[in-house]
Amino acid sequence: MSSQYDQERAALQAKLDSLRDGVTLKLPPQEYPGPIEIKHPMTLDGQGATVWARHGAVINVLSDGVVLRNLKIEVTGGDTSTRIEGECALSVEPNRTIQLENVEVRGSVIGLCDEEGAWLYPSSLHLGSLDFGSEHDLILRIYVPVDCRFSSSVSGLMVQPTKLTKGPNEVRLHVERLPQDTLLNGSFLLTTTRLVRRISVHAHIAPAPPVSAKKPGRSKKPPKEAPKPAAARVVWQPDNWDALLAGQIPSTGRSIPVEPPPISQPGIKFVDDDDDSNAQPVVTAPPMAVVPEQTEKKKTSVQPPPSQPPENQAPIVPGPSPAVASTPPAQQTPAAVDEEIYNPSLVTQPQPPPVKTLPSGGLPAQPPAKPVVSPPTGSGTGSAPAYSPTPTATRSGQSSRLIFMLIGAVLLLALLGVGGWYFFGSGAKAINYSGITYLKSLSGADEVTAVAFAPDGTIAGATKGGKIKLWDATGDAVKMELPKASESSPGEITSIAFSPDGTMLVAGTADNNLILWKVATGERKTLRGHLGRVNAVAFASDNRTILSGAEDGTAKFWDAQSTAGAPQRSVPLDGPVKAVAASSDGTVAAATDKGTIKRWDVASGSAKRDISRSGAVLALAFSPDGKLLAGGTADATVVLWKTETGAQDKTLRGPKAEVNAVAFSPDGRTVISGGNDTVVHLWDAVDGGAAKRALTQNTGAVYSVAVSPDGKIIASGGADKTVKMWSNK
Repeated sequence: MSSQYDQERAALQAKLDSLRDGVTLKLPPQEYPGPIEIKHPMTLDGQGATVWARHGAVINVLSDGVVLRNLKIEVTGGDTSTRIEGECALSVEPNRTIQLENVEVRGSVIGLCDEEGAWLYPSSLHLGSLDFGSEHDLILRIYVPVDCRFSSSVSGLMVQPTKLTKGPNEVRLHVERLPQDTLLNGSFLLTTTRLVRRISVHAHIAPAPPVSAKKPGRSKKPPKEAPKPAAARVVWQPDNWDALLAGQIPSTGRSIPVEPPPISQPGIKFVDDDDDSNAQPVVTAPPMAVVPEQTEKKKTSVQPPPSQPPENQAPIVPGPSPAVASTPPAQQTPAAVDEEIYNPSLVTQPQPPPVKTLPSGGLPAQPPAKPVVSPPTGSGTGSAPAYSPTPTATRSGQSSRLIFMLIGAVLLLALLGVGGWYFFGSGAKAINYSGITYLKSLSGADEVTAVAFAPDGTIAGATKGGKIKLWDATGDAVKMELPKASESSPGEITSIAFSPDGTMLVAGTADNNLILWKVATGERKTLRGHLGRVNAVAFASDNRTILSGAEDGTAKFWDAQSTAGAPQRSVPLDGPVKAVAASSDGTVAAATDKGTIKRWDVASGSAKRDISRSGAVLALAFSPDGKLLAGGTADATVVLWKTETGAQDKTLRGPKAEVNAVAFSPDGRTVISGGNDTVVHLWDAVDGGAAKRALTQNTGAVYSVAVSPDGKIIASGGADKTVKMWSNK
């Protein structure tokens, strides 16, 4: 069976192939898996969307008259600085024309004479921890095959020069004197007349060292001279930098682009905005073919993505945008333009065969019974007696029906028994709002920043002091205390999560790391890769993948079974990542302080439809069936979204301050929240409305909430240095 990744790619390719010449296809702004081919004249307007593939060519243009607009094209299977061949982002068939508007690439380009060549630069640049109290000068060495403009979007980080010439270039990075514990996140942009390339930049201004107390009195030692500024250090350069300086031209590894695999279309359906037979031309201008250089080219007014340079900034590189090949105008002018909006939500799984329905009269009519012939009466001693089988058949049929009725009754009773045992015996208990009573308080000895339940009912509480205690929920004794990452580390634990089987526990820390423990032995390992405080962690349903989100503006995927201790994948988002969550269906999500919620399928790595709102999302939780996503917000509300469509379902009100934590009851019926108003609120997720219950035993801000797997205990952790527990009777 093809994966969801293959189905999404096949769906987009099928849609591209089905369009008539000159049609504009608009993509909702999200991520789409490639590779794809464009085989006839058309306009692909990404509206900020990303088309990605592990290996190139991600987009292969095989026709004249193609326009790519507001699109990001990324190769995700390797670093463009070290792999050229097979890492092609955009390929244009020889002698084809193409128009590019606000297009960003990560990877090499084949078929555009003014873009081809080896671009040797890092896709991500980690400057590390910089000392507080001084300015810093760094050097970035890159190779560009054409003239381009180099710019910085990082506040407090300036670059010189801003005009790069073809060949090796040395760029000086100057970091201003910034406040301690400042996080630098942003991008460097390499902009040519046709395309944009991006380098993600991350750095951290270290906290000031503690000032040691000195006794009053005159110092006998002469004052130390001010330290001389350190020489600028090189933060990145190509491996063959000396050869590049000597004039060697790096090989592009140019080869014929790899053909995409055959595409199967497992029952994929689309609904267009207007029927092709009655399609009307839109008012907007048709896709423009490349015109001769002496003719001024008119540009369609397009709102650029936020990361693009403003349109009123003229490109530094002189000269008109050259065409790939000169073709007669008659071959370049496409037909009248129609516009369609691609609907990725219509990508469906193969449907099962239809269920046969019974006729209106009930059970299907039985074939007529064969006539029963009585054997002739024989003569003599061996003659067989005459018999009448009809009454016997009737009795047999009645007996059969009776037997089936008895079997059905037994099965029904068995199902009722199993259902009753599940719901009232061992299954998840529904929340009885009026029956909730305060149970007890467990001491954390420090502010409790996170709580979580293991599948066996064990409860874990993490503190700002870096300790994690495990209790049996039915008693007060500490079962285990997991060791800190290190005695020298500040050690603040920001979030914790058990693996689905309960054998592992992962924690995010304020010193930019993740710590993974084996619960049975206390054995631990450190996962490094973030450049800012890790705010949230979650275990995916595969019992192996970990998702983390941090102040450095990235969501990272980790393999719990790997010994490397490094992330498998890093996804930059539009701001600090405040929350992550995992669903039972294999989906994971991450939310930022800008209100953007990104979702991915863990098995395929493909992105799902984004969810966005105005205002920061500080906490996330999926319902047990994966159909709802709850978000705690900075504006004191809990928002519910339908995961299938991304549409908002309900807004739950009641808290008086920021909502720091949300959770679902195991039956999915109740949403629980905790926040800075010190109250734990409970709502009916189906009916909505006002909170059904408010638990007020906390005396400080609530940082985390959790519900036991059987639904019988509700827990919270917060600033009052305790784990509060309530019994659901």
